[in-house]
Amino acid sequence: MQTSHKRIVILIGVIITLIAVLAACSPTTTPPQTDDTKISIAATIYPLSYIAEEIGGDLITLNSIIPQGSEAHAFEPTARTVASLNQVDLFLYNGAGIDTWAERLHPSLEAQGVHVIRMTDNVTLLNAEEHEEEDDDHGDEEEHGEFDPHIWLDPLVMQSQGRVVRDAFVKLNPENAAQYDANLTAYLQKMDSLNAEFRAGLNECELDTIVVSHNAYQYLGNRYGIDVEAISGISPEEEPSPRHLAELVQLSEEKGIKHIFFEEQTSPKFSETLAREIGAETLVLYPIETRTEEQVAADDDYIKIMQKNLENMRLALRC
Repeated sequence: MQTSHKRIVILIGVIITLIAVLAACSPTTTPPQTDDTKISIAATIYPLSYIAEEIGGDLITLNSIIPQGSEAHAFEPTARTVASLNQVDLFLYNGAGIDTWAERLHPSLEAQGVHVIRMTDNVTLLNAEEHEEEDDDHGDEEEHGEFDPHIWLDPLVMQSQGRVVRDAFVKLNPENAAQYDANLTAYLQKMDSLNAEFRAGLNECELDTIVVSHNAYQYLGNRYGIDVEAISGISPEEEPSPRHLAELVQLSEEKGIKHIFFEEQTSPKFSETLAREIGAETLVLYPIETRTEEQVAADDDYIKIMQKNLENMRLALRC
């Protein structure tokens, strides 16, 4: 009996050993994919985040650096934000002065192995217009540079920007090139449609001039043949001189302008002052550097905000 019992114990031990060996030799289960399989992107202003999302879809993770509702010209990143940029695969920034802090970080990020793209490198920039009567203190102009950075307000420039982002994604993640190409095609069609809406909507108007709060709309005006007169310069924080305001009053009265544009993320003081002087109303025009909190809550994207701009421009221009 004892011999039989020993044999049973030995047999059980052999079986357990065989099970352990077989388990060790069997193929392991493939772990589920995590965000480590996606391209990690950081972008400064909202239009660049929009492009990245449209082209990348669910193949990317995105960190929009400048908070929604903020004034992009005045933003400065925290030390934690700067440290986080060292961890991304691709950093997109506009350049030409709207995100000067990113310009300063560009060399060090590339040294850390981050792929960095300054999006204005791929665009023919318009000069930042100066008011002749301003004094000799050009510190703010030097900070913002000699060019207008607001390239994203032209839908056809947004098309070229989409191609740049697609190329960067394919370089970093070539196995998904077909999906990026399909997303780019759909994106380009959206920009074509938006461009067609603006061309049709602004085709026949009584006026050819708008007065805006700051000099952010040259690319939009150039594309569709609209003269843009700005109260402030490239930076919305720049205060106009009394002489410049007087010139805008005269111009507005001569042209029969009845609407003065303002922006929701900066003070409307000077737009309201000018409107009172000429008996005009104020209308909002969005520079789309970031989205307002209301736009985020309503899920209004670049297309919807541009369509709202078109609606208000048609009203001001009496189209």
